[in-house]
Amino acid sequence: DPTAGTWWIQSVAPTTAAQVWDYPNIGMDRGATYITGNVFNAAGTAFLGSKMFRIPKAAIYNGRTWTSPLWSTAAANGTLVPPMAVNTKSRVTVFASAPAPSTSVFTYRMYHGVTDAPVFAAGPTVVVPNAVVPPNAQQPGTVTTIDTLDGRLLGNIYQHNYSIYMIRTVGYAGGVTYAAPFWMKASIGPGLLQSSGYIYSAGTSDDFNATLAVNPDGHVLVGYSSTNRAAIGGYAPQVRVTGKRSWDVAMGITTGTSLIYQSPFVYDYGTCAPVRGCRWGDYSSVSIDPANTLKAWVINETSESAAPTSSWGSRIAKFGY
Repeated sequence: DPTAGTWWIQSVAPTTAAQVWDYPNIGMDRGATYITGNVFNAAGTAFLGSKMFRIPKAAIYNGRTWTSPLWSTAAANGTLVPPMAVNTKSRVTVFASAPAPSTSVFTYRMYHGVTDAPVFAAGPTVVVPNAVVPPNAQQPGTVTTIDTLDGRLLGNIYQHNYSIYMIRTVGYAGGVTYAAPFWMKASIGPGLLQSSGYIYSAGTSDDFNATLAVNPDGHVLVGYSSTNRAAIGGYAPQVRVTGKRSWDVAMGITTGTSLIYQSPFVYDYGTCAPVRGCRWGDYSSVSIDPANTLKAWVINETSESAAPTSSWGSRIAKFGY
């Protein structure tokens, strides 16, 4: 209760003692909240697939007990991502996963019955043009790089009317020189890719750790991280934002990117793996402002102290149209 400051607190154990629940995410539609996670064996050495459960909003709002099936998706299909279903006219809620490297985005559908007994089933596969695992992000004046993850879908997918919007980081233009977010819009019905494109800040930048949000009018707002390796004009990690109106075709350089925050230091905490690079935030966040849906709130990681003992911070900002 945001007025009284009271909370309903519930504990959930979605895995057995022989399993680890990792990389949790949360989404919602009009009737329920969905929590997803990756499941590993107890040693953390084997990915067993993703799992998801559903909490009815009526139970959340009133502190009632609830039950839910524990749905599963195959490990080969990658990390399951839940939706934020906004202004949707469909009685179907869509989830997605995208293993890398693969040009297949697997969709799943939660069918809502009149008796509130939902059914979770596989949907159509969306074929996308690029699934190259992104290279690490390079930084100026150092050989230490930043991990850009593995090409999985990032943040939430957004379901707007009869389309879903997704974003992942891939190798720009199918190459392995630069990392860049790649956004996608696909139809819910046949699962056809309707539009897509890269987001980048400069010709020598690595751009990654992106999240998108879609407002009720179909305008897209994106937050992401950026570094630039250039000897002249290069920069340490930045928090940047961009977006597109519902009628815009492209996004990024075409519609403009804006600097939210410039980290004062490159990121190197002294024990970064040579191949994987320094771990960066597995998540960033963009959330539509409910008081003004032309605006959104972005949260992303920053580097706040010098190598080899870099510390990280979080930057929060409001942006939009």
